Amino acid sequence: MLALLIGLRSLFAAVKAILLNLLSVGASFGALVIVFQEGHGSKLFGLDGPTGSVYPIVPILAFAIVFGLSMDYEVFLVARVLEERRRGLSERAAVVEGLARTAGLIHERCGNYDCRIHRIHGGKLSGSSKCLGFTLAVAVFIDATVVRMVVGPALLQLAGDWNWWPFGLYGAPAASEKGLVP
Repeated sequence: MLALLIGLRSLFAAVKAILLNLLSVGASFGALVIVFQEGHGSKLFGLDGPTGSVYPIVPILAFAIVFGLSMDYEVFLVARVLEERRRGLSERAAVVEGLARTAGLIHERCGNYDCRIHRIHGGKLSGSSKCLGFTLAVAVFIDATVVRMVVGPALLQLAGDWNWWPFGLYGAPAASEKGLVP
C-alpha cells in the first residue's frame, strides 16, 4: 500500500486497490470451498467427492500470488487514468480513455496466465496442486474481468476528484469536459 500511496500520491487509490484485491481473493476462496471442500463439481477435477477441508497452504500461496497480479492490473489502469487526468481530461473521460488503453493488456495478461495455470496444474497432480490451480484461475479471471473492468472503473468515476486526494493532481491543469484526446 505504501508503494501505491507514494507512486500515485493518492490515499483513496491505494485503499481502493487493496479492497478490490480482497474482493477478488475472497471470491476465489469462496469458489475453492464450494468446489473442493463441499464437493460441488469436484468430479470435473478428478476427485471422488468433497475433500472436507482445504489444504492450509493453498490460501496462503493463492493470496500472495493473486495480490501481486491484481496490483499489476490496478497499477496499469489507475496510472493511465491519472495520466489522462493530469493531461486535463475530466474524470469520466479519463476513466474511459484509461480503460480503453489498458483493457486489452489486462485481458491479454489474464489469458496468458490462465493458460499457464491450466498447463501447469492440469493432469494427474496432487489435490493441493489442483486446489491452487483452480483458485488462481478463478481469482485471475474474476479480477481481470469483473473487478478491473467493471467495479474499479465505476469506483473511479463515482469518487471523482477524491480519487487523487491529497496530492495526485497537484500541478495538473484544471479538468475540462473536452472530448477524448487522440
